[in-house]
Amino acid sequence: MSGVRVSHWIESFTRQFGVGVPLSLIRIVVKQYLSDLADGVPARIKDMPTGQPNLVRLREMGLLPGTRVHIVRRNVLGDPLEVAVRGSFLSVRKSDASQIEVELT
Repeated sequence: MSGVRVSHWIESFTRQFGVGVPLSLIRIVVKQYLSDLADGVPARIKDMPTGQPNLVRLREMGLLPGTRVHIVRRNVLGDPLEVAVRGSFLSVRKSDASQIEVELT
């Protein structure tokens, strides 16, 4: 959610209810995907879609929810990504990495 959309939401809430939004009620959840990580930043796989043959193969190679990963490097054009997982290095298409949700560790 961009900052502009958040401020618009706060303004409309204030107009509708006549009170400001307490900051303790505002929680912005931003999903982060493997393809969004900077090189070398450690993360943990949070979620992966099921049933897609290309992602099934990545699961078989060790990319499972709860697994720690990091991007080693990217190709010059950004695709594929070299991902370190469980002591191995995998080349992952950017389109596949953009479906793997991660959380920073």
